[in-house]
Amino acid sequence: MHRRALIGPTRVVPRDAVASVLWLPGSIRGGGVATGLLVLLDAERRPLLRLDGAWWGAGRLAALATWSAHP
Repeated sequence: MHRRALIGPTRVVPRDAVASVLWLPGSIRGGGVATGLLVLLDAERRPLLRLDGAWWGAGRLAALATWSAHP
């Protein structure tokens, strides 16, 4: 997975490094809008990558969570 930010380097997480996916569809941010939070974890349950639905969109993160969980 590649995450490209507007500023800064591209973050690359190899698919085989992802041991589990944590999808929080009801994560609330600021004004009470459900945005979602997707976290990719390694085998020791350390976060490899966090994606916030406020930026990426809850629908896109939900689809990505399904894709990430099925190698």
